[in-house]
Amino acid sequence: SKKEFKFNKAGFRIARPNKLSDVAKEHIDSYNDKDNYFFTIWIPLIGFNKKYSLKIYPKTHMLDHTKNIEKYNKKNSRLFKSDYLRRFNEKRFSLKKGNAIILNQNLIHGGAINNGSKTRISIEIRIFNKKIFKKKELFRKNI
Repeated sequence: SKKEFKFNKAGFRIARPNKLSDVAKEHIDSYNDKDNYFFTIWIPLIGFNKKYSLKIYPKTHMLDHTKNIEKYNKKNSRLFKSDYLRRFNEKRFSLKKGNAIILNQNLIHGGAINNGSKTRISIEIRIFNKKIFKKKELFRKNI
């Protein structure tokens, strides 16, 4: 939400093994219909192989998802109708220490339950285009 945005900060995510409540459903990070004002860097600290890593839907960043939004979650991410997600192949990568996944704000990702035995810990860093990003204007009005 708007008040959660902190400048010059990184966010941590923790996903315990087989704990669905720790995982965000498949979504995009775009907060409105404007494109190219930020991207996300997802960096795993614990949990690098396919059992742990983030799930993405390759090439979905090039599509207009507007008609397939089911609802917005509490954090204002866009969630999709389940039949829409079935159109795409999901992928989980095995990474090495120091590797990261860079996400376009329109790329479908999430829903990656931790299937490993250790708690997955990752950092998310969002890089905003300062010339375009205006917090009050870019968020939906009702949050």
